[in-house]
Amino acid sequence: MEGCIANTSRDSDRFVVMDAVTYNAALSACGKGGEWWRALHLLHQMEDSRLDRDAVTYGAAVGACAKGGEWSRALQLVREMVDACIEGNTFTFGALICACEGFGQGLWA
Repeated sequence: MEGCIANTSRDSDRFVVMDAVTYNAALSACGKGGEWWRALHLLHQMEDSRLDRDAVTYGAAVGACAKGGEWSRALQLVREMVDACIEGNTFTFGALICACEGFGQGLWA
């Protein structure tokens, strides 16, 4: 079910419709849990659902990759963001710098 998350309540037939805010919250949760692969999956689901991604979206995904030690994926996300003409913010670039420096790639930062 693209764009939906099963509700964990007793009513298993109910779903939460995912919008950009819900996706961003889920991306942030993935980052906090170090689950960068889930963050990337959610990011692609957003694209498939034709939801607009913004600096908050990319910042959360970059942060998840940074926490998971995936500096090259974090860098690729920033490139993708720039190619989409989305202006990054302090959090996005800070997370990228931390990812690169934390894993011996300080020259990229």
